[in-house]
Amino acid sequence: MVYLLSLALFVWLLGFADERTALKQNNYKIYMIITGVAVALVMGLRTKYTGSTDTRVYILHFERIAAYDNFLDYYHDYLTETKFWFSESGYYLFTWLLSRVTREEQVLVFITSSFITFSACRFIYKNTQDPPTGLLIYVCLGLFTFNMSGMRQAMAMSICLLGYELVKKRKLLWFLVVVFVAMQFHKTAFCFIIVYFFPLLKEGKANVFWYLMGIVVFLFSVDQFIELANAFTGEEYLVDNSVDGGGIVVVMIYLGSIALSLIMIDSLKKRNIRTEFLCVVVGFAMYISRYFSNQILERLSYYFFYFTLPLLPNLIGELEEREQRIVKVFFCLFAIVLFAYRLDKGLFNNFKFFFMR
Repeated sequence: MVYLLSLALFVWLLGFADERTALKQNNYKIYMIITGVAVALVMGLRTKYTGSTDTRVYILHFERIAAYDNFLDYYHDYLTETKFWFSESGYYLFTWLLSRVTREEQVLVFITSSFITFSACRFIYKNTQDPPTGLLIYVCLGLFTFNMSGMRQAMAMSICLLGYELVKKRKLLWFLVVVFVAMQFHKTAFCFIIVYFFPLLKEGKANVFWYLMGIVVFLFSVDQFIELANAFTGEEYLVDNSVDGGGIVVVMIYLGSIALSLIMIDSLKKRNIRTEFLCVVVGFAMYISRYFSNQILERLSYYFFYFTLPLLPNLIGELEEREQRIVKVFFCLFAIVLFAYRLDKGLFNNFKFFFMR
């Protein structure tokens, strides 16, 4: 626990010091490189016994696939029973190729962690004028610890984040290619396709009403949505199997982001971050749906939870300079305290590096 908490303090204190310099924005690239390396090292050098059992499962797959000289043989033995386009063969092809280079399990953990961290840092840097706050949100408010457990979905989410620039550039074909590649790592990536259409939504009270009605319809038809997802991906996600995941903390983060956006609606328009706001709203709808339907909806919502990383810092950045400093200090302290509390109560209180005994 102390190592993860030290990482959060390092991210905050270095960001605060960097922010006080005259160069400011120019220094953020240096800041993101230094802190990104720190995050990747902590994440990539963790022991496989840290957190949930997911990392151990992926390492077992890595060891098993390494025994195959031909990837098609592995595909025939383990992947042909699923739908071809959604067999998640991309992840297994990646692990097989890596096994041709090395059999060291820690290399798998380190490379995936580095890619996930790079994607998150790039997304934050390109979409907010306050990267330190965005990175602190990433480390402290759930995504960082989830990515250390759900490693395969984290890679799919990271690929989708790389494709977000294609949304802003309106390059549909290439965006669909990126999402398709992400789906080869985790089937849930298909939900990211709707992000492309958010910039097309028009403003206005009447339109907002229809958007809200759309969310209500989704909430009441969520079981049918699961059935469609099952048919589309070849999975068998069942209804009424929800267990406690991120819990009320994630709900409060979503609600706080939405409330602040509505309070600062003019800043939302000025910053042109309506797409980020819509992503957060959709993520919230999916997350609360998990409580009366299926836990897979929580997994889907994490693709959209990423958009709190640019949304919150950009809104805070619209405050007056003095108010901005005060809000940021209290917000960052709150995030670190919450992080410490969740670490103490959660799966990562046993965090260790692989070289520790």
